[in-house]
Amino acid sequence: MTSTRTASSRRVLIPCAGAIISSLAASLALAADPHWTVIRLHPAGAESSAAVATRGGQQVGYAVVNGDSRAGLWNGSSASWVDLTPAGGIQAMALGVGGGQQVGTVTMDGNARASLWTGTAESWIDLTPPWAVVAGATSVHGGVQGGWVYADGMTQAVMWTGSAESIIILAPPGVSYSRVNGVYGDYQVGVYHQPGGLTRACMWLGSSTSLIDLHPAVASYSYAAGAYAEQQVGYVAYNGANHASLWTGSASSWVDLAPPQMLDSYCHAVHMGLQVGTGLVDGKYRPSLWAGTPESWVDLSVFLPETFGSGRAEGVWVGGGTVYIAGHGLNYMTGQEEAVLWIHGCRADFDSSGYVDTDDYDAFVRAFEEGTPNADYDWSGFVDTDDFDAYVRDFEKGC
Repeated sequence: MTSTRTASSRRVLIPCAGAIISSLAASLALAADPHWTVIRLHPAGAESSAAVATRGGQQVGYAVVNGDSRAGLWNGSSASWVDLTPAGGIQAMALGVGGGQQVGTVTMDGNARASLWTGTAESWIDLTPPWAVVAGATSVHGGVQGGWVYADGMTQAVMWTGSAESIIILAPPGVSYSRVNGVYGDYQVGVYHQPGGLTRACMWLGSSTSLIDLHPAVASYSYAAGAYAEQQVGYVAYNGANHASLWTGSASSWVDLAPPQMLDSYCHAVHMGLQVGTGLVDGKYRPSLWAGTPESWVDLSVFLPETFGSGRAEGVWVGGGTVYIAGHGLNYMTGQEEAVLWIHGCRADFDSSGYVDTDDYDAFVRAFEEGTPNADYDWSGFVDTDDFDAYVRDFEKGC
């Protein structure tokens, strides 16, 4: 089901995604723009669901069916949901997506297993090494998976390249707890702490000796949750509250994203200069969007259907002239937590050039003829003439 809500009755020009990142003026335009669309991804028959990451037109997360959590993959619609849980698996969750791969955890024979998929339950690969008790995969980028394993009484940050045998331990000697929460290119982000010490945000450059501490001096606790290009995001605890946070490679680069009215906040993901998370404002946790500063905060809850209350924005991806934000919210009508997808931008700018012209039309026709996933323009789960008609309507409207 698709819902479109307006923040005002004024019609404004929708900026293309390439033009909206990294500026305060642009984030204000996002907040004022009435052309936000929200798609309910909640699968039919599920008791609850959440989308926790998005990339390349895909969303991942989980849905609770008959009391059991099932790892799930969407392609922009409720009907597109695919259950990734392999045979014999229970309590499964997909936590990261990228490059046609999905990662997460599945419980097999009573133990959590770090998991890798390529779009189907049958494609499941167990990344857990034989010497680990339990393990989980949290993130993926460029064919590299990040996560953690528990062995020898310690949780250890690790990375893989597609198999259990490829594992690389990132935990430095003497560290009692560490885990990878995000990967991008040649580096990884996450947390670590020494025995009896503080939990500290950090990043690695692919080895146990490459750890970079991101912990700000004012913090009693810090957590790095995601990364893209030169930016890392997460949250920092100080003055009795959590603060959504942004770094650019060092502890001294830390930026507090929480505006003054936000009493508690977390940042979960970043892409192309946009950060997403959740913040407590006026007694309600609100799905949130930033563009690098506290002043740029956008309350995404105002675009949810009217039956929704609190929520979280968990993943963000900018592509095809559009911003996609994956998350979930509480539907008061059903009493269920439901997966949702916020969409903003000029979808007719199919080649992301910043303009709508015949190059966009030609690019869509090529995708349509090849049957690629981005040609499923109406998010039905199929590429058919309805997609062509929908694109033509948007193309003729322009931006």
